[in-house]
Amino acid sequence: MSKPKRTMIMKTRTAVVTLVVALLWQLVIGDVSDVRCRWNTSCLLEGNFSVGDDVAIYWIRFPEILVHSFSYEVDRLKKQDKRFRGRTSLFKENIGKGNASLLLKDVVVGDEGRYMCRVGTLMGISDSFVNLHIEAPVTQIHIHCDGRRLICSSDRIFPRPELRWSTVPALPHGLINTSEVRQETHTKLYNISGWLDLAGDALPDVEYVCDVNNSRSGSRVTWKKTIVNVSDAETSIECASVSDQTSAVWTFNRNHVIASKRAGHKLHIAEHWRKHVKGLSEAGGLHLQALTGHQSGTYTCTLSNATRTRVHDVFLRVMGTEDVGAEGVGVVFGVLGALLSLAAVCVIYSFDEYKRSKKEDESTHITSSPRAETRTSEEDLILDPRRETS
Repeated sequence: MSKPKRTMIMKTRTAVVTLVVALLWQLVIGDVSDVRCRWNTSCLLEGNFSVGDDVAIYWIRFPEILVHSFSYEVDRLKKQDKRFRGRTSLFKENIGKGNASLLLKDVVVGDEGRYMCRVGTLMGISDSFVNLHIEAPVTQIHIHCDGRRLICSSDRIFPRPELRWSTVPALPHGLINTSEVRQETHTKLYNISGWLDLAGDALPDVEYVCDVNNSRSGSRVTWKKTIVNVSDAETSIECASVSDQTSAVWTFNRNHVIASKRAGHKLHIAEHWRKHVKGLSEAGGLHLQALTGHQSGTYTCTLSNATRTRVHDVFLRVMGTEDVGAEGVGVVFGVLGALLSLAAVCVIYSFDEYKRSKKEDESTHITSSPRAETRTSEEDLILDPRRETS
């Protein structure tokens, strides 16, 4: 037998065996479907059967955990596992139509696994199976610069995530990926954080990228820092655009929200910033006006869409305005205070010198007067009477 013919026979046998195994698997376990549900939401596990009388429905999570049971037209929950109490229900109005689907509320990580729906009627017993996968996707990543370290973090994720750093453009020396993953004891969700040593300061014109991913979801955040000096009272700060942008937020010194805008909503400007904010561009740039030294600081632009966030820190230094700012005012008042104190000391010292000089002049005048000489002669006679006889 030729080699090509043997190869063809082997392929045919393999295909037949695969088909037989698939049919046997289907006969043993019935229909299998995969369902993915978000953590802490409601989830529908579908189950259908051929309509018949005296319906009994049992939902079981492998290996032998009773999730829900129904017979004789009512729920039978006395033996229901305590982990599912108050979280399960059937669509009773549709059971007569062959619907045995289960609604599972407030799903948790521990609900993940294989479920069996067994339905018995006078016509017989049928089983169907559902593989339930729980997801807590990466929805938001936080990034900020803490001194000379860039810190990236994301919380409440499942399954276990990974974090990786990169740059645009790529740096020749590469980056060391450091991260820490912690699992919450109660929810079993994961929190992840990573940090990057900037080795001095952030490089200009370089975007630092933090990716957080797991087997079922992922998201990306980028961070960039620039320094801008302005001498005018009006300027614009641009922010790198994001396609399909859903939100834009500007903050000052990372604590105070300046302006924010979400897709389909109007621009919101904080009350004490209204005289300084002229508006936002379509790309998310911030137009400022009436600037003084008080508005010098770090402006952070955060633009987001469904899977990506871009963060841009702009250090704005306002120069050459009439207002020297709080620090400048403090310095001026400090110098003036020192000068006034010095002047006061000089005045007091001069006044003391004047008083001392005046006293010395008066003393000299009294000593040299004729009355003083006469008084001295009389005193001498009293002390020495012989002076008169002589």
